Amino acid sequence: HRPNYAGSVDATDFLRGADLATFPEHSVILSRWPESLPLLYARHVLKARDDLEVVIAQPGNWLRFAEGFRGRPVFLAGTDGYFKDRVVTPFRNLWRLQE
Repeated sequence: HRPNYAGSVDATDFLRGADLATFPEHSVILSRWPESLPLLYARHVLKARDDLEVVIAQPGNWLRFAEGFRGRPVFLAGTDGYFKDRVVTPFRNLWRLQE
């Protein structure tokens, strides 16, 4: 069942702020379900960037997932305090995880 507000959510501002065209090639974006929907829409429907990979997971698991993408640029849809020992820098309306 979808939440009642799901049909009225407009992700235009989020996608405009992310500006997927500016991401490095073969980037990985780790996101929770709500942020992943517009990213997946842009990737698969709008065909914005076929080389981007969107991984849906809870923030507590993002570092584990990021380890599997060593050598690729990794971006996060938020920080939620899970990255105190890692360097994250703002990138558009997301965060870049530094290796």
